[in-house]
Amino acid sequence: MELAGPTLLEAMDMIENGTAQPVPQNNDEATYVGMFKKEMGELDFNTSTVKLERLIRGLIPWPGAFTYINGKMLKIWRTTVVEEPVSGSCTGNSEHIPGRLFTDNYGGLFVETADGCLELDEVQLEGKRRMLAADFLRGFKIEEGTVCGRRAD
Repeated sequence: MELAGPTLLEAMDMIENGTAQPVPQNNDEATYVGMFKKEMGELDFNTSTVKLERLIRGLIPWPGAFTYINGKMLKIWRTTVVEEPVSGSCTGNSEHIPGRLFTDNYGGLFVETADGCLELDEVQLEGKRRMLAADFLRGFKIEEGTVCGRRAD
């Protein structure tokens, strides 16, 4: 992010001076994504932590990443990949269940993934405003063992 501004100015100068050396895209390394659909935003926690974090960032602002808690949609706006074990789960103290939510003593909200945990930093429950996880937890109690996922219709 910090390098983008100066790099862009340098590129614009090179284009203006005619010294830019365009590099063709390697089509063997390129990927194609069709039109985005809302269903693309539904998270599958049987996916790796890093892939989920990247998917969540890639789906902002639309269609946005989401899951369900107790039948209500929970949009996930911002996450952090958890590098260190967190007390409560993802520590080997209990069975690892992708999609299981847990909290810590500091207002953190976490979800287990296929290979670790994501901290849910900013969320939005259906019908509510977007908020930090700590604020969300002040008004929404996560029962121990809650697993998020598909809406039970």
